[in-house]
Amino acid sequence: MKEFISVYKYQWKNDQAGADGPSYYGDITLPSVDSLLTIKQQFTHHENSPFFYLNDKVKNANLVEYNLLSGKDSSGWTANDFDPNIIRLQQLAPGNYTLLLRYAFQRQTVSRFSFTVVPAWYQTVWFKMIAGILILLAAMSVYLIIKTRKQKIKIREQQTFYRVAQAEIRSVRSQFNPHFIFNALSSIQGLITKNDIESAHAYLNDFSRLLRNTLKESEKDFISLSKDISLIDHYLKLEQLRFGFHYQINVDKKMNKDAIEVPVLLLQPIIENAVKHGISRMQESGLLTIDYHIHASDIRITVTDNGSGYNNGSTKGHGLKLTDERVALMNQLLKERSVAWQITDIAGGTKVIFILKNWLL
Repeated sequence: MKEFISVYKYQWKNDQAGADGPSYYGDITLPSVDSLLTIKQQFTHHENSPFFYLNDKVKNANLVEYNLLSGKDSSGWTANDFDPNIIRLQQLAPGNYTLLLRYAFQRQTVSRFSFTVVPAWYQTVWFKMIAGILILLAAMSVYLIIKTRKQKIKIREQQTFYRVAQAEIRSVRSQFNPHFIFNALSSIQGLITKNDIESAHAYLNDFSRLLRNTLKESEKDFISLSKDISLIDHYLKLEQLRFGFHYQINVDKKMNKDAIEVPVLLLQPIIENAVKHGISRMQESGLLTIDYHIHASDIRITVTDNGSGYNNGSTKGHGLKLTDERVALMNQLLKERSVAWQITDIAGGTKVIFILKNWLL
């Protein structure tokens, strides 16, 4: 390559000659340029348009061709149209280059000169990697912020829905108390009508205690199974005093009554319905049975009476409608758990089944 060129780096100051006129170095005369006579093989990103001056030993400089290689890319052999004595390269990207020179009439002889254009700090691989990581982190942050906001909006909507549904449940449940009180007062009235003052007085005392406990517990959404059974037992004792029927409450021995919580007063309207429309006229032959069983993770509650049955239409009372509404509302709020119930006729009576699904998970 030394036979072909002397390598100079030139950087134009202006497009025209400077105020001091042309700049000279030896026999080199170029308008307004600085020349660096040191042969360079590494240029900064600001020096990415170098000039290479053919030395004075080169004959027929106008017949010189050059080809610039960068990796697998090639500019192709090109005649030097800029100036017969100068090879001008422009706006080179950072990277390693090889400049090939030859005579157009002697193509088998090729001279090589390798050099490098060093990238700016913002063009380095490390910078691009860090920038890419930062952009990725920024994108992830924006995504997480948007996702978090959406989740917060969804949570607020769910909380609003929960409060509305809970208010509706309490509104429905609050109707149980007047319904229960009406039935109890009817029982007291019946005793007074029969002139059974002593029984009416005892009934009234027991009723006041039951009412106090019922009102206290009805403010809650869930109570322990033991408390719920206690309320049912007190109510049935009062009704038994008036109508003389028999009842049984059977609880699976595997059930921890104090640890398990159930919806408060869930069975109350069903039991009132069974007493009023099923066994109230049967006296001692009337039988009401309540069974609590565990089935895997479910609680199964069965209320059975030997009354007149469901299909006679008399059991379609206000209490059943309230129960249906309450169960539907509860299932909107309960997530993994749910409540299902059905009422059917059996031979000589009515059976109501409640299934508290996944209640023991």
